[in-house]
Amino acid sequence: MEPFEAKLETLPDGTQAWAIRKVIDATDAQIIEMHDLGMTATEIASDLGVNKSTVSRAIRRLRDEGKLPPEQSRRTKPKATHSGAQGADDDRD
Repeated sequence: MEPFEAKLETLPDGTQAWAIRKVIDATDAQIIEMHDLGMTATEIASDLGVNKSTVSRAIRRLRDEGKLPPEQSRRTKPKATHSGAQGADDDRD
């Protein structure tokens, strides 16, 4: 048997029912929420009490599954260019 999470929910008609999901699904939902808040993998791991590599693998898997947007470049400065001789296709005047 796989670990699961159970939660008693009140439905719109006032009745109650158990909502059951696998623990990995619950963790995925938490990782997605924390990631959307801008938390780093290290911060998420600390909050969930798991290793950073576990969170990093989950984020990569969630991106592959389309549940998280693709990773954006973290580079804030333009890449340095070589300061050698100007090329023939250089459009500076």
